[in-house]
Amino acid sequence: MAYIDDASRLITHAEFYLSQDIVSLRGSFKDAVLRRGLPKIIYTDNGKIYRSQSFEYLCASLGVTLLHHGVGLAHQKGKIERFFRTVRLRFISVLKAADLTDIGTLNGKFAAWLHEDYQKRPHDGLSNETPLNFFLKQAERLELVTDLAEFNKKLLLSVKRTVNKDATINFLGSLYETDTLLAGEKLDVKYDPDPKAGINELFLYRDDIPVGTARLVNYNENADRKRTGHDAAVRKTETAAGEDLHCGETAARRKENTISYSDVIRGKEF
Repeated sequence: MAYIDDASRLITHAEFYLSQDIVSLRGSFKDAVLRRGLPKIIYTDNGKIYRSQSFEYLCASLGVTLLHHGVGLAHQKGKIERFFRTVRLRFISVLKAADLTDIGTLNGKFAAWLHEDYQKRPHDGLSNETPLNFFLKQAERLELVTDLAEFNKKLLLSVKRTVNKDATINFLGSLYETDTLLAGEKLDVKYDPDPKAGINELFLYRDDIPVGTARLVNYNENADRKRTGHDAAVRKTETAAGEDLHCGETAARRKENTISYSDVIRGKEF
């Protein structure tokens, strides 16, 4: 995935990914904005992820206008396609097997090439000026991110989920627990899909108003709590059994000390 500044041809961010999904798109867009500022318009092709509701919501929350090129009009994205051609000719063509051992190694090589080769090489469409120099000349026009916490909040992905009756939420194969007062409600669940950090917390909204959070269930802690409860139940059972035994022993002793009138009649001595 790559983003190109239309005026300067500077690549604001580019990276290889193992899959083309909304998580990769969100991550690449976030890096592009943090590196080079917030765009007023983003112009994409008609790929499924670029037309997804999640990406539309993300752009709208940042005040970015999202546009798509016309169907069958590939020439409208000529600048980015020309960059991809340059990548194939000047970067991919010289890769060695050692550069492809893992995606981290590949992206390290790519970032170095991008910075030292493409961004600093004179461009015909810029009157032989480099993309980096042209971009820096308009740096005062950039809208940089100043509030990182608010920016990250606007980048959260959102889906609808209904809270289970036991105040839990099933999400991406994991179980999260929240306030019992939210049980049964259908809420907007917002989350940070960063694969490195993992999704440990969900942010719950009702009509864009935050109403709480849901945290990943810790099965180890729950197992401990269940064991404690089980032990208490066992102790209670053992106590009850002991009481029953004591009662049984008392009853036996009471039977031993009880005079049987039938025995008296038969002349049995005590």
